[in-house]
Amino acid sequence: MESQLVTLRVLARLQVEYGGLYNADNVVLSGTHTHASPAGFLQYVLYSITSLGFVQQSFDALVDGISEAVRFAHEDLAPADVSWASGELQGANINRSPTAYLANPADERAKYAWDVDKDMDILRIKHPATTAAATGVRLATGPANMLGAVAGDNAAGTQDGSLVGQKTTEDDGRGLISWFPVHCTSMNNTNPFVSGDNKGAAAGILEKEWQIRATVDQKRSHTKHEADMGAGSTRHQPGDIVQWSRCRQWLSQLSAWLIGGLKGNPASRLEDRLSLHDQTSADATSGAGVRQGFTAAFAQSSVGDTSPNVLGAYCLDTGEPCVMSSSTCGGRNELCHGRGPAWPDDTASTAIIGQLQADKAKELWQADGTAVSGDVDYRHVYINMSNYQVSGSKWTRAGVTCAPAMGFSFAAGTTDGPGAFDFTQGDVNGSSPFWRIVRDFISPPSPEQQACHAPKPILLNTGYIKLPYPWQPAITEMSVLRLGNI
Repeated sequence: MESQLVTLRVLARLQVEYGGLYNADNVVLSGTHTHASPAGFLQYVLYSITSLGFVQQSFDALVDGISEAVRFAHEDLAPADVSWASGELQGANINRSPTAYLANPADERAKYAWDVDKDMDILRIKHPATTAAATGVRLATGPANMLGAVAGDNAAGTQDGSLVGQKTTEDDGRGLISWFPVHCTSMNNTNPFVSGDNKGAAAGILEKEWQIRATVDQKRSHTKHEADMGAGSTRHQPGDIVQWSRCRQWLSQLSAWLIGGLKGNPASRLEDRLSLHDQTSADATSGAGVRQGFTAAFAQSSVGDTSPNVLGAYCLDTGEPCVMSSSTCGGRNELCHGRGPAWPDDTASTAIIGQLQADKAKELWQADGTAVSGDVDYRHVYINMSNYQVSGSKWTRAGVTCAPAMGFSFAAGTTDGPGAFDFTQGDVNGSSPFWRIVRDFISPPSPEQQACHAPKPILLNTGYIKLPYPWQPAITEMSVLRLGNI
């Protein structure tokens, strides 16, 4: 989850370095919403309760890392061919609130094959020399509001820009962005370690594979060059023995991982797979045969109630399925937990869901796609969500928004991370007298506030609590980006 305060601090740094080139209008920061990140970087009390307040170290690490990433990207600007591909990914998400989905109108549900989005979309960014014929358009990616589209012969595609029969190669990539909806909750709430969860695993897996491939290609190229210069020579250049030692090291690691997989040892899959990063990343930063800058970003899309715990939710005490309508076991939410594909090993489940996303992204990298061309455009606005007039339409009822408040069901959590005490999901009564007393002691909601949030019963009147500082924001920001024709 992104922080407004982090965004503002990053923008302040970019202002110092680049003047007005990067600003609130054209810089958008988003997060995968992993539940295993350091806390304390958000500027509102409700979001910092688990960390017992603001944590300067967490905040500074994010600001430093994001600023550095922007700086690297700015310095790495170069022409690129950009294209788009989409496909369906099965087995990586389920709806964790299926009964809530059934409350949607039948004609609405009939429009979709599944009760969650199963589509993965990827943006493919490639070196232009090897793909210009396939895309028909060359884009100079940069911070300006134009991609600098260069008209090209689209003989390889169709009139709508689709790349029929055209495939990209694996060695011409600069990076990709994948959008697929699944919560980063493969690591359950007993996990004490920082983790990018399944999307971090997907990015790590794909980037490491790319680095390994690039290192192998460089080694082959070096060997071919030696052969061309005079096969059979036993003379070595300085560093050859070190490079061969490195090659043997990651080959040994790769073999160990493959053998472990064949022996049915999924628990070691994530650690073994990502341990290959140690050497190949060192090679990348030293320029030892790795094409610089390939980045695999796995972002969220219509995430909603999508869960990576694809086996469903079960009771910890009995092993029976939870009560579906309330996600409880014997009336308690704490015992109802979702199970990942390698349950009870959450690390292995994280690796599996990450691998599924990485594999689909690789498949779409090679698939037919649509060339991206045209302008870059963006819109950004700050909105006071506590007093916004909503017009009536076939999708909305007319009204005015009000200050934020958290309901009783919020405290029940989800099957990916249950809450505590006697809260249950789907509670529209809020009948517990004890928690009503607690609520009214902290900040009693007015009749107008309760009517505005109805039928949700208010547990925490967060929009009106300002001590020691605001508990939730009233003013939020929204951004829309357009990249060419997508």
